[in-house]
Amino acid sequence: MGEWTKEDELKFKSWYGKASKLLGLNSDSNPLKHQYDYRGYYSEFVKGKETQSLKNFLKLKLGNPKAHGFDDKYKLPGHPTFSALSKFSNENTRGGTWEDDSTFVPSNFNVEQYGRDFYKNKRYRD
Repeated sequence: MGEWTKEDELKFKSWYGKASKLLGLNSDSNPLKHQYDYRGYYSEFVKGKETQSLKNFLKLKLGNPKAHGFDDKYKLPGHPTFSALSKFSNENTRGGTWEDDSTFVPSNFNVEQYGRDFYKNKRYRD
């Protein structure tokens, strides 16, 4: 992620506060509450483009098919759709895969965390 400054933290908190309100997320950005590394996502995809990012989330909320949510790269192993695309996926915590944009195929690790029944007939990213 590189060096994280006090200014980065202030900008991140401002952006996350707006994004969480817009998307109906918990206002606490603690990664363990969400099983997502929002600071990592911010650092790579948002920093310097906060307004553009928020506009994208508004489009997502309004159902625009070209809008996108948070990238799989920063999902933590406890996330229900923790995938092999995550930087945290490895031999011990191998994530699942996406068959298409809304069908998640859980790995053995995912199933150990949530159980097979959790993943039956679920669609994501509708």
